[in-house]
Amino acid sequence: ISPKLNPKPDFGAMTSSEADVLISDLSTGKAGIHGRISAYLLVFKEPLKTRSQKLSLITDYYPFLNRALTLLPRKLGHPSKLNEKFASEWFAVYRLCFGCIAVISRILMKPLLLLDEGFKMLRCFSRWRRWEDGEREGLAILKGIKEIYMQRLPVSVTSNLYLPDLDADADDAGDAALLAKTVPLLFACAANNKKPKHPDQYHRLYHIATEFHTWTRVLDKDPRQLVLEEQASHLATFTILLVGEVDQFDSKFDLASKFCDLIITTSVQGSPHLTKLCDSLYQIGVRMYSNKEFKQASEALKLHCQATWLIIEGKLKEAETRLSNYDSLELFGKWCEASTLLLQVLSQSEGTHEVQGVIKDWAEKWAAEHFSNRLPGPISLVEQWVEIQVKLVKGHENGDDVGTLLGNLFLSSSKVSRKKILQQELLFYVQMQNDNPNFCKRMQMMIKDLLEKDGFGTLIDWLEESSCLRLCGVRGPKYCTQCLSQALEVASGHQLAVAYCLRSLCTEEYEPNSEKVFQDIQSALAVWSSIPTSDGSMVPENIMKILYSVIDLLSLKGRVDFHCTIYKVMIKIYTQRGVSLNNLLAKLWESRRISHALCPSPVHEAFMSLSDVFGEKLKLTEFWIECFSKSQPLVVGFHNNFSSSQSNITVHNVEEVTSALISSVSESGSYLAGYMYYDLCEKLVSNGRSIEALPYAMEAHRLRVELFKQKFPWSFEGRGEGNHVLVCRSVASELWSFDTNSCDLDICYISPWNALQCYLESILQVGVIHEILGNGAEAEYFLDRGKSLSCSHSLTLFNIVFSSFLGELYHKKQRWASAKKELQSSRELLKDSIIDGFCSKCKVILEVTVTHNLADLYQSPISEIESASAEKLSTDLYKETLAKLHTSEWKKSIACLEEQDGTILVKDGNSQLEGSIECDFPNTLCKKEFPWDLDLQNCVVSFGGDVPCICKTMGCWHCLTGKVTKSGLVTDSIKLKWELVHRRLSLKLLTGLGKCLENDGQIHEACEIIFQSISVLVGPNPFCRASKSTFLPDTMGKEISAQRKHINLYHLMGREIPGDMLNVERAVILYNLCWLSLKDRKKDTSNNPHVLIDIPISKLVSWLMLAFVLCREVPALFQKVSRLLAAIFSLSTSSVLEAPLSTSCKDLCGRHWVCFFHQASLGIQFNYQFSMKEVQQGADTKGSHMASGAQSLPRLAPESILNLKDFVKDFFEGLPGTTVICLSLLGCPYTSMFQELLSCSSAPAWIMVSRLNPKNLPIHILLPVHSVPGDGVTNSGENDGVQWRCPWGSTVVDDVAPNFRMLLEENFNLSNYELASSPAEKKDHIYNVWEARRRIDDRLCTLLKNLEDSWFGSTLKYVLLGEVSNCKDLDTLCENLVRKLKSQFTDIDSSLLKVIVLGVSKYGFKGGTEQVMLEFCLKKGCFFSDVHFKDDHCADELRGFASKLHEAVKKVKGFNRNIKPIILVPDFDVQMLPWENLPVLKNQEVYRMPSVWSILAAYRNERKVNPLDAYYLFNPDGSLNCKPDFDKLFRDNKLKGKVGHAPPTEKLAAALESRDLFIYIGHGDGSLYIPNDRIERLRNCAGAFLMGCSSASLKLDGCYVPRGPPLSYLLAGSPVIFGNLWEVAGLDIDKFTHAMLVSWFKDRSYRKDCDQRLMIGTCMSRARDKCSHFPCLVGASPVCYGVPTELKGTMEVATPSTELSPTTCLGK
Repeated sequence: ISPKLNPKPDFGAMTSSEADVLISDLSTGKAGIHGRISAYLLVFKEPLKTRSQKLSLITDYYPFLNRALTLLPRKLGHPSKLNEKFASEWFAVYRLCFGCIAVISRILMKPLLLLDEGFKMLRCFSRWRRWEDGEREGLAILKGIKEIYMQRLPVSVTSNLYLPDLDADADDAGDAALLAKTVPLLFACAANNKKPKHPDQYHRLYHIATEFHTWTRVLDKDPRQLVLEEQASHLATFTILLVGEVDQFDSKFDLASKFCDLIITTSVQGSPHLTKLCDSLYQIGVRMYSNKEFKQASEALKLHCQATWLIIEGKLKEAETRLSNYDSLELFGKWCEASTLLLQVLSQSEGTHEVQGVIKDWAEKWAAEHFSNRLPGPISLVEQWVEIQVKLVKGHENGDDVGTLLGNLFLSSSKVSRKKILQQELLFYVQMQNDNPNFCKRMQMMIKDLLEKDGFGTLIDWLEESSCLRLCGVRGPKYCTQCLSQALEVASGHQLAVAYCLRSLCTEEYEPNSEKVFQDIQSALAVWSSIPTSDGSMVPENIMKILYSVIDLLSLKGRVDFHCTIYKVMIKIYTQRGVSLNNLLAKLWESRRISHALCPSPVHEAFMSLSDVFGEKLKLTEFWIECFSKSQPLVVGFHNNFSSSQSNITVHNVEEVTSALISSVSESGSYLAGYMYYDLCEKLVSNGRSIEALPYAMEAHRLRVELFKQKFPWSFEGRGEGNHVLVCRSVASELWSFDTNSCDLDICYISPWNALQCYLESILQVGVIHEILGNGAEAEYFLDRGKSLSCSHSLTLFNIVFSSFLGELYHKKQRWASAKKELQSSRELLKDSIIDGFCSKCKVILEVTVTHNLADLYQSPISEIESASAEKLSTDLYKETLAKLHTSEWKKSIACLEEQDGTILVKDGNSQLEGSIECDFPNTLCKKEFPWDLDLQNCVVSFGGDVPCICKTMGCWHCLTGKVTKSGLVTDSIKLKWELVHRRLSLKLLTGLGKCLENDGQIHEACEIIFQSISVLVGPNPFCRASKSTFLPDTMGKEISAQRKHINLYHLMGREIPGDMLNVERAVILYNLCWLSLKDRKKDTSNNPHVLIDIPISKLVSWLMLAFVLCREVPALFQKVSRLLAAIFSLSTSSVLEAPLSTSCKDLCGRHWVCFFHQASLGIQFNYQFSMKEVQQGADTKGSHMASGAQSLPRLAPESILNLKDFVKDFFEGLPGTTVICLSLLGCPYTSMFQELLSCSSAPAWIMVSRLNPKNLPIHILLPVHSVPGDGVTNSGENDGVQWRCPWGSTVVDDVAPNFRMLLEENFNLSNYELASSPAEKKDHIYNVWEARRRIDDRLCTLLKNLEDSWFGSTLKYVLLGEVSNCKDLDTLCENLVRKLKSQFTDIDSSLLKVIVLGVSKYGFKGGTEQVMLEFCLKKGCFFSDVHFKDDHCADELRGFASKLHEAVKKVKGFNRNIKPIILVPDFDVQMLPWENLPVLKNQEVYRMPSVWSILAAYRNERKVNPLDAYYLFNPDGSLNCKPDFDKLFRDNKLKGKVGHAPPTEKLAAALESRDLFIYIGHGDGSLYIPNDRIERLRNCAGAFLMGCSSASLKLDGCYVPRGPPLSYLLAGSPVIFGNLWEVAGLDIDKFTHAMLVSWFKDRSYRKDCDQRLMIGTCMSRARDKCSHFPCLVGASPVCYGVPTELKGTMEVATPSTELSPTTCLGK
């Protein structure tokens, strides 16, 4: 190997110091090092004539070469730490030094020195993926080894081409070790070099592999195995490449065959790399067969079969039993499939003789004793053989002498192997009997004779064969049914019934919708029923498992018609065994086999009908507890399930028991713990405690997933559509056990169907809870996964349920078409489902649910249905469904429970509510009581405690639950559960019907629905429907008596009842009642009066506050209630409504209440998602989902209305020092309500603003807003590329600012045009786009100015400004001004006045002082803090007011002040507007947050960011053309990051967790490189600076939590997130980004003159000024989510940077 040297004039050697300098420069990577070293080593080019020259060369240069060759492998050994451009030069130096060391090795006659260095260089090539160089170097090393080896031999003759011959007498261990390192690396380079190779290259590699295989014998056993495996892996890789090129020339196919033979020979059995090669061989065989190239096809298939069998042998050697390794079963199926295809190829090309030879060879492999007993018979192979025989017979007139039994080829095999083949052969001759009846019958007779001769053909033989056939993959169950059909011909008694059951289970797997499943079950039960109890025949050992599996399958499908018979069979078996039936009851309850899937009742009527067997004690709760006395978990689970409101079993009790069960690490323990958590979760959700329920639901889901994976070994769980379970074997294969006759009755057997049911139920439960909590994305994931699994197993019951919930979900997401598709699918499934055997009440529940969701959907904007028709259609559906719900079938099972002679009796309820219903409930928030005397009694309801109830003449719903608890009857508890379901469904339907009637203007009828809903909620009889005369006065003259008659019915549903199972439904009714009462309060109802308009505001508010507490964990309802409460309190401040609360409370005024409820209505869905994230993080720490991670978070609402006042006080006391501004727009239907109540002109929306600061009283304003006019539309042309999708869908913003949507769409189209412009038209195109964008910018600036002027006027816009620092002088001035103004005005608000004074002093008197005061005091329809004249307004008083204000403003202008930042909390419906760029806020430091609650949560964490501890990702796709040199800016500040490409996702995630700041400059929001869901899973997160298009845009998702990068980063714990609201392009955004970064990097200190820390968002308003070309289109796009976050700094500077100084940024 000669070095490549460049000629130089000077041949002298350098000194040692010069060599040291070269080594030093080489280690640091100095540029040009290769040329300098080349000059240094140029002497090696000179011929060496004398010995002294050689010695001098070694003495002078060997130390340098040794040091260089030591350094270079170390440096080049870590590609991740070295730049590519440095690596190229270093490899050139490496080759140069290697060539020089080759000269020295020849002088020293030490060739191994050269080979060792060559191997190091080869390894470096491999690590740098320089495969071609590595392959070349590897071949050179092998050539050198051969040359060295041949020098040792006396005769230089070798039979090998590339490696030396192995000398048996020599010590070749050293050479073998070097070859063992070199050859695998050579093959690795060859395999990874994807360039097409010449056939000579493949031949060379083949010869090297064969020659090297001989050398491996010298190695020890373990190293030899590793080397062979590595070599075979690389050989397989490039053999696959070779197989892909076989169409190019035939010689490659022969070569591929040789490689395959070599790989199979050298591979260890079961090697994983063979699998991919096998697949490639099979594909090439199929391709050759389709091209009629039979010879090559047969060769490829033979190689495939040979390699596959080698893998199977390895798998089976690892497996201990036949069923312990399912990989081998799948591989065996592939082997059979390929062998079948091979037989087809051979039968068409080679003839019968060749076919027999191949099949005999395969038969010998399978029939080996250690394989045939552990693998099923080769079904497809046998089938193909039979088909070939049948075809042969068709070609002969006399077929008597034609046809060969496959079993005769197994004469030398064991009897067991021969029996399996003969049995399968018999089945296929039966199957093909129609093709050739005479021949097939003759062959059947021959097979039966052989089976009988060998002593086979009995029932047990057929059953055992069926057990093997079930292991044969997809085709196994079908053939298994045929085998079981043969068994039925010879079976009787228990065995006959078992065979029927097994056949039904097999049929279910390949034909799940077949009626044969149920027919076989019916036949089996008939056989068992005919066997007398006294029969002494032996019961099969697996009979109980089979019965359990059958009943589980039926329950999974919702079929209950066979349950009673199955229970009787079980009772008969227990009786025969002399085992107590109490044990049977305990086992059935433990495995929950006394009901069916998704049934509300834990015990089905079919089981309770067995009282003739168990006796009347079966109805007693005490009897059930006695049966469970040996197991505390069963007792706790029973109480937990049946307790409707209160029991002695607490959540803590359940957790204790389940912890013990889980720690037992048993299947039954995990199963029972999962059910206990599931039941507890259902109870909590029913009580409205969804957040508390979620961890229990997730824990139940986790336990059931583990159980499910055990029963379905190849389950696949992953996100994405279409993911469902993949099963490689029969799910009930463990049922085939016939070796004993013992019947174990003590086991708790969990069948696969039972595990599947639990799994699906948990998926549904978790999905529903996520939906309730507003997390639509998670809910959709779970529900869609459940539906996919249900469809894959043809489970109609679950399919209907999941489709129905998905339809409701899509409806709320405003995806109308998808919702309609799902709901109509559910309806069709219900119509087509099997009615016989389906649980009647559950079917009614499904029909009611689907119809209710459809009726709700028809009220949505579906284009094909007119509005009037949709309302009528919905109304008719509601009424029709209500009638169906009140069928006699339901009445029989849910009847009224009345007390008679001390016993709870059941009777039909047909009576009406008559007489007065007198009860009351003390008002905890208002001392004003209604003036009617109440006849109260105290009843201890089921949840305990004395609660005022209705009069003695009639009970209520809670009295009924108490009576059921006292009765001690399980039957009554079951009926109570059905009663709860009935009431919940009725209330949903009544709510929907009432909404339809209200929208249609039928207010009187809607009120009747409210009264009926109250009756259903609190009445004792669900079928007692209040008549019109009961609730409504006939005339206005009877109004007072009517109120006395039913006012206490309101109190019944207005009580706070802990543990009530209808809390959420109660909150819905309270909200609807109050809404109707307010909506028509000022209407003339003389012609059609109703009592709701006369309910005092104080009572409405107390009910709404109760609803506020009850629905605190139901975001959609919580938002509605909070918003309505805020509106009521806001209107009460303007004296439009009477004061809602007593004025005795000094701590809280009306403004506190309105601002509290306003902020509570904002971002509620995000708050719950944040809570769930905290819970999940705590769960991950503890290793399960049970954690209380959210306990430290601020609560959204108190747990009791009694604590509401204290809760609100604590809320205001805990506010952060930064001013918080809450913004929301109220559209329809609030606009119509305000118009009626205020008697003002109509407006498309009303804006509600709340200003919160702990040092001042809150400020609240409610203003009508009118549509901001546009100024024309710019025609930006058609965009044929990507279409703009509005991220917010449709909100109230489209009504009040319609031009804003059009501007963003035009901007999007122009941005895409600019990116897609062709070079030829680029100049003109850029100019046109530039002008169009300038026009859009002008229109956007005009829109923002008009929006501010139109919505806020000249004065009220100052409410949006922040507080001022050191404002004691301003406070004193305002207090003096208030005292002066009290002579003309009352209730002057100093907080509001201070804001007005500050704003006017800053921006001046636009429109004159008097105009400002007119807007402040007299603006029609403006409602804010109480400011009004004592007497009539007059000009003199107004001028006096203005004069005093003008005087105050002059004084304020002299104050030295700095405006503090504010945090905007815009409602999700208005967050897309650039509020920060309103003229009044342009110089204000503004942050955004989704809710006040999230602000409080953020202030718990450290809020400091060091911008120099940042990780950047700049231009990852390389398509940006930025003017500022951001790369240089990052390098100058020594930041870590990537330019031009993105790191792996996990590396980005690690950077986000470990750094203070993440800087992204590129397209979009960076989610392409780290998805939002991955960000949300981070335990903590850096601040984010996302400078890409729409990086701060939120995509609304109907009524669910929006999706977008800011929310994902906030969930992860990021303190601040900068991003853009829409598409940005051009130099402006680059200048903005550069200005922000320079400011952070240079100004990380505080100002000495004002002692104020520099915040991360301080300079944002000044950075916007850099957007000189498009100040609004680009400058208004960047926003900052988060809270004021301090910039960390280590230096204190007197004069800040002039780029963007804090002095200019902090405001004037």
